[in-house]
Amino acid sequence: MTTQVKFAMLVLTSLLVLIVFKRGCQFSGAGIFSEEGKLIQKINQAKDAEERARLITELEGMPEKFVSFGNRWLGIHATRSPGGWDDEGFDHHRTNTPRDIEILTGVIYGVSDIENGGLHQFFGNGTGGMAPEMVEWFERYGLEETAGHLKRAMAVFGETYPRSQAARNRFLEKFEGETREDYDPFYEMDGPFYDSIMKDGETMDDHVDRVVREVWGFTSLHTELPPVDWEPPSFSRKSR
Repeated sequence: MTTQVKFAMLVLTSLLVLIVFKRGCQFSGAGIFSEEGKLIQKINQAKDAEERARLITELEGMPEKFVSFGNRWLGIHATRSPGGWDDEGFDHHRTNTPRDIEILTGVIYGVSDIENGGLHQFFGNGTGGMAPEMVEWFERYGLEETAGHLKRAMAVFGETYPRSQAARNRFLEKFEGETREDYDPFYEMDGPFYDSIMKDGETMDDHVDRVVREVWGFTSLHTELPPVDWEPPSFSRKSR
């Protein structure tokens, strides 16, 4: 399998994730087309504050079948995120979103990309630029094992992790072979990464809900996005 074919395959498998990533903090898959997803879109298109508040109340009364509370809140209020990353690094002021909230949106899309095509796809895509902040978020919010797996994967690139997507892809092109075991240096790392997130039967949605509700204290969808310099109210193992 040539390098060109390998990366063409990666582009095809990652297309949906990349489209979602470019559109801001929205959810993918069944959630987009569910009644919950359609209502969130209506909320974001509301013509005035009164209509928006009425629709949010309607969403709060709707069972969480496809979109969890945390993702609902982010889908309503963090609509400019994730947008704080580029090849030079991370700055949450680009989206006027508080730092921890901006990073969480990056974590959601980064994990989604890894689940879609593995760490190889993640590092080859733009989402790979979020890796340092993802590690930070995992460490501060109770997913230290997951942080460790991602740090070990990042270490494959050398002492200094490349923020540049082009630089990461140049590095990955050096790995050649006919099978994934040959050209994917992260092949054996995918499983442990997934398992660490799903530990104790939890999902990424569960982790998002825990942080949004319990750590940040956002228990209503009517809770507005805090000021850009807002910080979590609890600085402990679960926060900075």
